[in-house]
Amino acid sequence: MSEVAARGLAKAHVRVTGSGFSEDQDRQEERFHRGLPAADQGLTPDFLMSVAAVFDEAEDILIGRQKDYGPGNINGGYPTPLIALVTRMNDKLERIKHILSHEGEAVYGERLRDSWLDLANYALIGVMVQDKTWPGVKR
Repeated sequence: MSEVAARGLAKAHVRVTGSGFSEDQDRQEERFHRGLPAADQGLTPDFLMSVAAVFDEAEDILIGRQKDYGPGNINGGYPTPLIALVTRMNDKLERIKHILSHEGEAVYGERLRDSWLDLANYALIGVMVQDKTWPGVKR
């Protein structure tokens, strides 16, 4: 597990359970998701922690890339930011297919997992562009 993923898992545990890893296992049934007991929704604490950890890792990557590249690479997309994002998502899907055709081995230094996280972040950027919350998008 990467350091980023481990930090995300720790943050996710706190988010889902409201405490650190020292919490008693007896309280698992009392954990909540969106105000309702998770067990009543068929959601296990492990599932909720996994979801939160992946989102935390994707968030770290998205924020890091935003710091490195800024919003202009999205805002200047041709002919529109959303069409440019669809093109990037298609490129990423083609890369995923290529990696899968090589039995999941890293291709050109990119792992399959990295590609999935990038694709998820492109979708999140698309939501922010559509909601006009992406930096530089006219409101």
